[in-house]
Amino acid sequence: MTHLLDTLQRAATPLALTGALLALPGVAGADAITSATAQAQFSFSYGVPAGVTVEYQFDTAQTNDDTSTGGSAVASALQSPASDLTQDLATNPFIAQDSQTTAEAYNNGRSGGSAASAYLSNEGRIVMTNTTGTAATVTVDWQYFLGVAQAVTGYHGFADAFAQAEVLLMDSNFDLFVNELVAVTVADGGDVTGALSDSGTAYLTVPANGSNTLNIQLNTQTNAEFVPVPATAALLSLGLVGLRVARRTKD
Repeated sequence: MTHLLDTLQRAATPLALTGALLALPGVAGADAITSATAQAQFSFSYGVPAGVTVEYQFDTAQTNDDTSTGGSAVASALQSPASDLTQDLATNPFIAQDSQTTAEAYNNGRSGGSAASAYLSNEGRIVMTNTTGTAATVTVDWQYFLGVAQAVTGYHGFADAFAQAEVLLMDSNFDLFVNELVAVTVADGGDVTGALSDSGTAYLTVPANGSNTLNIQLNTQTNAEFVPVPATAALLSLGLVGLRVARRTKD
C-alpha cells in the first residue's frame, strides 16, 4: 500500500508543476489593447482671393468593426466631423478631420480565444472654384498627426496586436502631395507606441474659370487577439505523468 501511495505521489508532481505554469500571468492567456489615430487640420489665415470660392465637403464613412469572442473583445471606430458637412471656408476658415479606431481582446477565463478589429477610411474635399478670367492662388496652412499605441501581455504569440494610421493629402494639380503611414505590431508582449507628424504651407493654383480640389483621406486600422494556452500543454502534462508511472513501475 505504501508503495502504491508513493507511486501516485510521484506521478502527481508533474501535474502540479504544469498547473503552476498555466497559472502564471500571460501563459494561461493574454490580453491585447491597440489604438490608432489619424488627424489632419487646415486653416486659411491668408484669406480667399476675390472671385474664388473655397468649400469643405465631408461625407461620413461607414465604420467597420467586428468581434469574435470566447473571452472578451471590444472594437470601435470614430470620426470627425460626426456627420455630413459642407462648410464655406471664406467665413469659417478652419478644418479638423480625424479617424480613430480601437481594438481590445481580453482573457476572461473562458475557453476559446478573443479577437477584435476595426477599420475606418474617411475622405473630405476642399473644392476651390475660380470665377475670374485670371489664375488665382489659394494659400493654406496644413498639418497632420498619426499615432498608434499597443499594450500586449503574454508570451510567444498568445496575444498579438496591430495598429496602422495613414494620411493622404493631394490636390488636382499636385501642388500638395503628402502620403505617410505609421504602423506597429506586437506579438510577444510589451508596450509599443508610434507617432508621425508634419506641417507646412501649400500654394494651390486655381486656373482661370476653373477649379482645383484638395482631397483629404485618413485611414486607421486596429487588430487585437488573444489565444488561450494550446491543448498541447495538457497533453504534455499527461505524458509526464505516464513517464513517472512507467519509471516507478519498472523500479
